[in-house]
Amino acid sequence: MKKVFALLLAWMLAVFSAGALAAPGDAELLRGGEDGFDGGVRCVSELEGSLYVLGYDAVYLLASDGAQPVRYPLNSYPAPEEDGDAFQYEYHALCPVDGRMCVAVTSSRQRTEGSGEDADTLVTLEGAYLCELALSEADGASPGERIAQLDWRELIAGDGDFEYINAIRFPFAQDGALCFLGFDEAQNALLVRTDLQSGKT
Repeated sequence: MKKVFALLLAWMLAVFSAGALAAPGDAELLRGGEDGFDGGVRCVSELEGSLYVLGYDAVYLLASDGAQPVRYPLNSYPAPEEDGDAFQYEYHALCPVDGRMCVAVTSSRQRTEGSGEDADTLVTLEGAYLCELALSEADGASPGERIAQLDWRELIAGDGDFEYINAIRFPFAQDGALCFLGFDEAQNALLVRTDLQSGKT
């Protein structure tokens, strides 16, 4: 009985005192609660000692000399409406390429047809791109210089009225290519390699 009690006590100490073991230099990356800033994590990448975290609503940057991450809201509507159509960026993955932190994005056109309860929103993918990640206090996180256009036609899911790209996992750049785990419309896992010179996938 004493042995069981001792094991239980050791387990409780390990679980409930884990936070007290953090070193003074440790940083708090994500936090829940009313003042939280997690927003869900889609991708984490590192460049020159700094961590970049892609969430669903923001990019968080923890500099190598920082104690708390800086939040940059995603700029999803970089272009004004054109003929009633809105253009939206969807952020999929972060990946360092040639010493620059880059982001893989898709651009979609949104058109609303009809009005009131009968209105329908049509979403058509216009293209996929690898861009340098631009961060600023004024504009948040947005695609910067375009590095490559990506041929992701085989990854498009949905029908003609609503098109999208399924989740991208574990992206990395190697030998001039962007590689990641993707999924087709039937949710079959795919190992994807996109050449950054030609854009062919």
